[in-house]
Amino acid sequence: MKAKLLLLTFLFFGIFGIAQNSVSYSSLNTTLNLNSGVEGTSDIVVSCFGSSGIPVVLNTFFLCGNPDGYISYEATNGHSLTPGQTTTLKFKFKKTVTTDTQIVYKFSTNGSCFQEESKMIKITVNYKGSSTTNPTNPTNPTNSNVITNTNPQYIYEDNTIQPLIGSDMGSNVTYQWYRYNYDGQGFKIIAGATNKDYRPEINNGLSFKDNFVANYTQYRRHASNGSISNVVDIQVNSVLSVSIQNNTISLLGSEIQGSTPTGGNGTYEYSWKYTSEEIGTFEFTGEEGKNLKLPSWIYNPNLPINVYEGVVVTRFVKSRNRVVSSNELIIQPLPETVNNIITINGSTITGSLPAGGDGVYEYSWQYTSAEIGTFEFPGEVGQHLVLPSWVYNANLPINVYQGMTVTRTVKSRNRPSLSNVLTLPSTKANKITSKGINAEDLTVYPNPTSESINFATNFSADKELEIVLYSEKLGNEKSVYKGKVTPNQVVNWKIPANYQKGLYFYKILSDNKELKSGKVIFN
Repeated sequence: MKAKLLLLTFLFFGIFGIAQNSVSYSSLNTTLNLNSGVEGTSDIVVSCFGSSGIPVVLNTFFLCGNPDGYISYEATNGHSLTPGQTTTLKFKFKKTVTTDTQIVYKFSTNGSCFQEESKMIKITVNYKGSSTTNPTNPTNPTNSNVITNTNPQYIYEDNTIQPLIGSDMGSNVTYQWYRYNYDGQGFKIIAGATNKDYRPEINNGLSFKDNFVANYTQYRRHASNGSISNVVDIQVNSVLSVSIQNNTISLLGSEIQGSTPTGGNGTYEYSWKYTSEEIGTFEFTGEEGKNLKLPSWIYNPNLPINVYEGVVVTRFVKSRNRVVSSNELIIQPLPETVNNIITINGSTITGSLPAGGDGVYEYSWQYTSAEIGTFEFPGEVGQHLVLPSWVYNANLPINVYQGMTVTRTVKSRNRPSLSNVLTLPSTKANKITSKGINAEDLTVYPNPTSESINFATNFSADKELEIVLYSEKLGNEKSVYKGKVTPNQVVNWKIPANYQKGLYFYKILSDNKELKSGKVIFN
């Protein structure tokens, strides 16, 4: 097993290594100058290069170090890039200082704060100080600095926390939000909460209930003019835990169908991921529906490595902040297309109905001649084929029909199947005997054969015919056909299952006279 994994790893990186995509940053080191209390943005452009169709998924850019003054970041074009695409990372900062202050913020580019510092994004922010007066804590807030939703806000675990709305005190006033800690320290500054309004957030280091019952239940706003708002309570009425259920997926043809989830808050977002031993785990870019139409590359047998073998697909359902994964669905390669057989009767070639693949088939027909090579019958895309008149035109300057063969290609998705090779019976204008029959008017095919053999005639009128088969294994002659044949009729004889493989001889008789004899091999 280890040897197989090493071989697959070599194939993947050996074949795809050159075509692997990569990203570059406009700069890993930038500087931003901000006035005290004024929000600013540092933009970093991420560009994707390469030739692979598999997107590069950017890691979350974790802040490693001092968070004071950092607000948030966003990627304007998302986190999944293909060659030629770019996205802009917008990092936002805001801090109120009384003296000039410099802070260097470091963001990992691989999702780990143990990354080498030289590969991190470093943004140096110079905050220009301004003289401010620390607000006192008056007994009653001023009328101009008011949080409007004064009633306690009762929330549930699956509810969205509503923002706290503060009054607008004018463009010259800046704000700072505080929350109360039940640790003896009273109200403390909320880092980065300097907008007019504030939506309480969950501290990831604590449980949901601890955030809002034990720790952060009271909020107020301080203004730069010295006023302090009223206090607003946020309390957990009861912890409601409604899990997301009924998240199952199944394969129907080339579409994965997903169930309609239940639970959560009744509103759902979908995402799809696929996992392969050779290429790891990636998202299906842009696929956000309940169902998923599988892309054609999953069934592409011409890829240098078998990426579709054992592909596992999973659907993720998100309701508010709850995310659950579905069952893992293994996508097996499509079965080969089988039962692709063609036979001729007169000028009509009949094709069998294929099986296998995904059940949907495309047909094309090709003919081959020593004089003109191999070409397709233009416009012929049906299961059967009526031969055009030129195939039997004996007046052409070259004998294109002499030894001409026909094959049918059946395609199901990206899997083609080639039929048996059918040799067309010659219709060359031979000299007719007094009996009106010529040996060249008789063609026997295919040879060798394994299932059946065709005896094709090219008589201009009805004829009485007998076909005899014999071999040392048979012990005596066997008449396989006796009766009248019509012009261009093909007599098809299916080989009995008890006939042994080997060399057989045939004779074609008319009026008890031998017209043609030969050999045929059963294999």
